[in-house]
Amino acid sequence: ERIKPFIRKTSINRGKYVVSGLNERMRILRYKKGHVFAMHGDGCYERPDCSECSFRTVMIYLNSGDQIDFDGGNTIFFASRHETMDELMQTDVVPKPGRVLIFDHPMLHEGAMLRSGVKYAIRTDLMFRHMP
Repeated sequence: ERIKPFIRKTSINRGKYVVSGLNERMRILRYKKGHVFAMHGDGCYERPDCSECSFRTVMIYLNSGDQIDFDGGNTIFFASRHETMDELMQTDVVPKPGRVLIFDHPMLHEGAMLRSGVKYAIRTDLMFRHMP
């Protein structure tokens, strides 16, 4: 309910979808020194009865980067100026407790290498149901 005001109806695959809630299958993430999650896009989750599917990732940070609780470990988003991946632009997001990232599953991103400390986060999905 707290993030719902920030989410609008969206058009995906030429259909109208409305946010129905968060995926209750939340994952607790713990990264230690040297851990990295290489560049990737996230996959969709569809309920077994096909009533809902996810199109967006929700990442909730539980502690602070910037050498407070850990060093490194930023979430880095990548975009290309061209159809080839020759010239990548990147945007870094520094984890802070309570900071929430919501982004489309296919967006290329990575969890940068953790240089020290331990990083904690929760990852889940924003679930959508089709509007008739």
